[in-house]
Amino acid sequence: MSWFEPLELAIKLYNDGNNEVCVAQVESILNDSLPPYPRMRCHILLGHAPDNWYEAETARFRAENYLAHWHLHRPAAGTPARARRERLEKEIRDLLDDLDEELRSWRPDDWYEHQLFWTEADAQDRNVAITEALKEWYGEQVEGEDAEEEAAEEPEGEEENITKGEAEKVAERAEGEYEKVAKQVEDEGKVAAEQAEGKK
Repeated sequence: MSWFEPLELAIKLYNDGNNEVCVAQVESILNDSLPPYPRMRCHILLGHAPDNWYEAETARFRAENYLAHWHLHRPAAGTPARARRERLEKEIRDLLDDLDEELRSWRPDDWYEHQLFWTEADAQDRNVAITEALKEWYGEQVEGEDAEEEAAEEPEGEEENITKGEAEKVAERAEGEYEKVAKQVEDEGKVAAEQAEGKK
């Protein structure tokens, strides 16, 4: 049986908002003999349809890998088959970019621990997310340490009074601490970006 009509039905189901039925339809189409183009379209649909971000990211990862492999085995340059392949690859690339944008809009807080396919933009986002988290954490740690020191120095029952200058010192200490770790995070991000580039 041709894959065209079942795939068109799956696309219609998704467009109509019938995500669960769409997923069932896609899973009935996917098999080892399915050609690359409909296979990628199926995984892109599986990336859009689930309410689970982790499942959606896995589907996107598979579609990206299929596209990279398909690109390596293009027909000879200057032939009609090559021109058609390039049009189809662009179509898939555009669909994957749309999926990536959608997944970026609702990814969970720990997305960078589970994301499977990385771009340079993802690596930059990861650096920002981790750096902000570290800044907040170190700020809380330093404030807690200073509060303990002041409590030990002051007589029991005396209220704590942090001046503006003391608060600035706390912020400076926190800034210095998280910048050290941020540099490490930035280096890791560069490695992730290089790995992503190598997969293209």
